[in-house]
Amino acid sequence: MRCSPYSIAGIEIRTPEIEQKFRWEFMLREVKIGFNSMHWLDTPDHVFDVVYGIKAYAELNRPGAEALFSAEARTLPEVFAAAKAGKLRSFRLNKTVSIQYRARHTPVISMNVVGVLPGSDSTLSNEYVVFTAHLDHLGIGPSVKGDSIYNGALDNAAGSSVMLEVARFFSALPSAPARSVAFVAVCGEEQDLLGSQAFANHSPLPGPIVANINVDGGAFIVPIRDVVAYGEEHSSLGLLARRAASDLTMELSPDPFPDEGLFVRSDQYSFVRAGIPSLQIDLGFKSEQSGVDPLAEIKKWLVTIYHSPQDDTSQPIHYESSAQFTRFASLLSYYTASLPKAPVWNANDFFVKRFASR
Repeated sequence: MRCSPYSIAGIEIRTPEIEQKFRWEFMLREVKIGFNSMHWLDTPDHVFDVVYGIKAYAELNRPGAEALFSAEARTLPEVFAAAKAGKLRSFRLNKTVSIQYRARHTPVISMNVVGVLPGSDSTLSNEYVVFTAHLDHLGIGPSVKGDSIYNGALDNAAGSSVMLEVARFFSALPSAPARSVAFVAVCGEEQDLLGSQAFANHSPLPGPIVANINVDGGAFIVPIRDVVAYGEEHSSLGLLARRAASDLTMELSPDPFPDEGLFVRSDQYSFVRAGIPSLQIDLGFKSEQSGVDPLAEIKKWLVTIYHSPQDDTSQPIHYESSAQFTRFASLLSYYTASLPKAPVWNANDFFVKRFASR
């Protein structure tokens, strides 16, 4: 789960009290934990996806930003309005800033964990459907309510559990599907998708990856009856997701927060950038339980629990919803691995224009 501190799953927080309590404190906690402080080497002397011309950057809270733009050509409200309208343009400030920092580089080794179910077709078994879930969370960080262990029950022990159950489903089949299926528990997602980037760019698999299905979540604290396949509109995988949901009499809901760009904010995006059709699947936002508003519950959870030590198994997790979601994930993966032809990007799609030639 990758949530912007400036909005909550597409629902803007407007009260100053919550804005000060959540947005800035959330960001400070992420920085103290070490968010985005790690990178990986794609060659022995080159850091992947780093713009070497940018020497430093700064993050400001609201009072700091107001001070920065005071007595300038444009005020902070004008800058926000331009950004909202998609007309933001750079301009020179009258102020100057002096930045001094000291860097320390420490090698860290973290592993992706890969299990492969060989396909049954003599030709198509050389192609791989990759099912991913990230195994990392945030470790030990600033104490919240007397607890400093960031457990990551829903983000992403739940998704890891779903992946293991999907693997169990495949291992129990009378015969394997035509294509091989790789189950990959990727590391470093919370550090900006590091494990999946390394895997997608330097795959250890002996054949091509034709699709990625990623789970970042897969559980929640209220009963849910629908699923969402983020990115379904970009490739033929969307039709397979719709088929799998229909077979289980589940609803496949559209992305409820398209402005949040969730499709590019978890491990599937590493595969998208490598030109591979991909989906992120998760529980939806509809419930048959009377008096339950899943959107309100999700908003509350993101404000109070997300990326905090309180994301643990003491939450009232609705396991049957997760079980039904796992059935959906299993069917979707099976259909993808059984296709006569590999999944394809939709014609003239943005991502096929941007990445599919890679």
